[in-house]
Amino acid sequence: MATVEGHLALAETQLALDGFAEAETSAAAAFRLDGNSAKAQAIMGLAKLGQMRNKIALGHLDVNDPISKAVRSDPQLTGWILNEMNRIKPGYRIAGLGNSEQMGRIEDQVAAANAIGKEAVALAQKGDFKAAADTMLRCADAYPNVTPGIPCMIRQQAAQLRFQSGDNQTALADADRTIQLFPDLPPGYVARYIALKLLNRDAEAVAAKQKLVEMKAPEAERLETALQAIQAMQSKAKP
Repeated sequence: MATVEGHLALAETQLALDGFAEAETSAAAAFRLDGNSAKAQAIMGLAKLGQMRNKIALGHLDVNDPISKAVRSDPQLTGWILNEMNRIKPGYRIAGLGNSEQMGRIEDQVAAANAIGKEAVALAQKGDFKAAADTMLRCADAYPNVTPGIPCMIRQQAAQLRFQSGDNQTALADADRTIQLFPDLPPGYVARYIALKLLNRDAEAVAAKQKLVEMKAPEAERLETALQAIQAMQSKAKP
């Protein structure tokens, strides 16, 4: 049976990918299991905001709501909500949630991380995939830690660049680090599975796939397709 934490981890990843309807469904499942979950309440509100259902979103994020008060008592959660609100709908504000100084710090961090991300894209366009992957990891590390879904996805992009450079061993090391940082999110396990398969360590790859199945992550059903695409890419790149 899926846990509250499992539903929330999936909802946060879906939200980071702008899968707002899916995130709302996963957060609602978490909320059914724990009607006092401030994180579930917040994700439902953010998901509705992403679907342009602003009035309903306000019902979840309203500062007078008892659960929203619990959200505001947690600075890290408040920072994450502010960051997601700014990403989903720039300039959107809810009175009483955070403050301009806190929002300014987060926006500065996001801007700095995005600048590094652009540098990584430029390197990839030049074909320097190793440097691009290293830079993408710096981008992930620079991203505000109040929103784990996004730096986790950035690390997944870095893994793709590792595979493009043919450096499967480093991709595996990066995947293990991603799992260490984000044990409840799918990207690290996806990268670990693919890296292990490319290194012909099939028995170990099974455990990574099983973890995704246990998380009920949709990525579990797309692993073989992703693996085949990367195998074809690496085969084509060989002299």
